[in-house]
Amino acid sequence: MRRTLAFNLLMTGSMILFGGRLLAAPSLCEGLFQKASNPSQVTGRVATVAKVAEDNLKKYENIFTRARDLGSYKMAFGKEFSRTLQEVAEKGGHWIDAGAGDAIALQEFVAANPRARGTAISVESSAESKGRMSVLKGQFIEDIPSDRVEKARVVTDVIGGLAYSGTPHLVLRKYFDWLETTGEIFVFMGTRDVYGLTNRVITSDGKYLNLIDWIKQIPGIKVDVFVETREDDGKTYEKWAMRLTRDKTRALDIPDVALRELLPGAPPTMLFQETRSLATETGDTVLLQAQQKVRAEVEQGLRSQAQATTFTQFMDSFRGEKSPIRW
Repeated sequence: MRRTLAFNLLMTGSMILFGGRLLAAPSLCEGLFQKASNPSQVTGRVATVAKVAEDNLKKYENIFTRARDLGSYKMAFGKEFSRTLQEVAEKGGHWIDAGAGDAIALQEFVAANPRARGTAISVESSAESKGRMSVLKGQFIEDIPSDRVEKARVVTDVIGGLAYSGTPHLVLRKYFDWLETTGEIFVFMGTRDVYGLTNRVITSDGKYLNLIDWIKQIPGIKVDVFVETREDDGKTYEKWAMRLTRDKTRALDIPDVALRELLPGAPPTMLFQETRSLATETGDTVLLQAQQKVRAEVEQGLRSQAQATTFTQFMDSFRGEKSPIRW
């Protein structure tokens, strides 16, 4: 799988090299997260961060990979996904791809399997509804009524809504709303920059978890994580994906979270907090400690990426020549 539209990132002191332009290093909304003295300050602060999340989506939408083919999906998710698709093909099932882009993979699959049906969901897409394939565009996943989409045997998210949404709890609820009783959700979280590991959640009892571990502890969800080591151009990296299914022994209880911090990017680095702890003194203390950790981890990541950037890549960025990042 190759991302042909990507960006080079280089930390140089307090500056970042981004797509050939030197920009001031983001402050991670530093001023937004000082301890609020009253509820109205908290409300305003959360609203401001939500606006940052929306702006991030608009800013980076031009580099989204919108033309992944079916082979790319099978590579991203592995053999378990291929088995599920075979069942969908044989039994005439339904596949929902959330964040489908131009729906290349879904169109290939539906065209090759006359009993299968598909729904592509994307904020922008060149695909159109036709025959056994429906296309929903112009809306975020959270805003699509559950009854507008037919329940599916499989839902996929390849660095889609879950990677960019400031309300991941709403995205997860929507995916399970759209899922058949025995259905599966496959989420691809990346390779070198795995957002499931870098995005964090503070739970109501003060735990500081990455997004994957937070999802693992949600009642009613069974999580299988697939980590595969791959090599490209002599560099070894890991490919992270997960499969979500219903744990029918427990009621599904996905807690609300609030977006508390965001570092712009594609996808962004985000810190969430379960809302049940927002008003507590302990919650504020844990939040500040978690923000410090996120900042330190992001800065370390930028330094590591800067060290890995070759002189040629650095100079090419000034010439406007973007070397593709392979993944």
